Amino acid sequence: MANIFLTGGTGMIGLALTRIWREKGHRVCVLSRSATGDDTLRGDRWFLGEWKQKLLECDVVVHLAGESI
Repeated sequence: MANIFLTGGTGMIGLALTRIWREKGHRVCVLSRSATGDDTLRGDRWFLGEWKQKLLECDVVVHLAGESI
């Protein structure tokens, strides 16, 4: 299974992808600006300043961060 690094993981699409990937056995590391969010992210959430080493451990990077609609 893959280690996936995800930006924008607290948004609608990011949360849906995180759930799907975890159901398939992948490990998802989420980069976030905020300590708040869905319990789905419990245990694999990383905040600004702590993410660089975690990125090196991942096989895939998905960038979904952007301005809210």
